[in-house]
Amino acid sequence: LLLEGSIAERTSGLRDTGSHRALGRGPVGHGPLGRGPRGRRPVGRGRDVLLNSVIFIFVLMGLFIPSFLWASSSGRGEKHYQSGEYQNAAKEFLDASINSPQNGGFQYNAANSYYKIKRYREAEKLFSGTADQKDLSLSEKSYYNLGNTAYRQGKLYDAVTQYEKALKIDPSDKEAKFNRDFVLREIERRLKKKKQSLQQQKSAPS
Repeated sequence: LLLEGSIAERTSGLRDTGSHRALGRGPVGHGPLGRGPRGRRPVGRGRDVLLNSVIFIFVLMGLFIPSFLWASSSGRGEKHYQSGEYQNAAKEFLDASINSPQNGGFQYNAANSYYKIKRYREAEKLFSGTADQKDLSLSEKSYYNLGNTAYRQGKLYDAVTQYEKALKIDPSDKEAKFNRDFVLREIERRLKKKKQSLQQQKSAPS
């Protein structure tokens, strides 16, 4: 399909995934311990303290190790993306998404990476996942980019639908409005061209 002109692109920027955000920490250590009479140490107390310490260490490992994994994957993904290594960037962002599925920004960044290398089907699938988010900003950007991926695949009516969804969330999005109107004009142009072609066929001598 030949497309005249071009739509406004907006997939160059990465979503801030908060990969460098400091984790909140509770108080470390213990309050003053009550002391009984000297020489009358409670039986089994040392063993209980050791057990509690071991449990505390495992809890900390459970909190920090997954965060470390997705933070490092995200950081590598950003470096690959900025270097133009979009295939590697997509892989790292997807790894980060697996380790932290609640963070839709990783999936969104992976979709952007696929879009850059014209793997529009993969990008479309990932953008569809991030469009249905409580984060309206992420949802609006995802619908906008779904419009772009649909346009690049020649699915013009679907593109218009996605731009409309983006505008429903953010009516002030000038680029979404520009792209929607551009695609509508392209649809109208094609319909006119098809109509003219049919008229020429009817008027041609048999």
